[in-house]
Amino acid sequence: MQQHRRDFTDYNLLKEKLDFYIGKHSDIEIISGTARGADRLGERYAEEKGLTLTRFSADWKKYGKRAGYLRNEEMAQYATHAVIFWDGKSKGTAHMIELCKTYGINYRVIKF
Repeated sequence: MQQHRRDFTDYNLLKEKLDFYIGKHSDIEIISGTARGADRLGERYAEEKGLTLTRFSADWKKYGKRAGYLRNEEMAQYATHAVIFWDGKSKGTAHMIELCKTYGINYRVIKF
């Protein structure tokens, strides 16, 4: 899984870090929360590399402001590893980091 910040636009940094952490593993699946920023860049990365891509969309109409947190919970229950791009401010991304700790997910945070 890779995780988000909506204003993250540095595809080269994302590609460099995912190439490093993924290495030569062939059984990789990219998980996206479908938000602008790192999520969408991760989708692009998966498509370019021919990797399995699974999208978890937040249902904003049904759940309102809680939708992003509920989506994060779904992703955390699904994931085994995570690469998270964080500006140090995003509450949604901080929530994802806490979920990784709670679920024992092996994760790395890339600050930008």
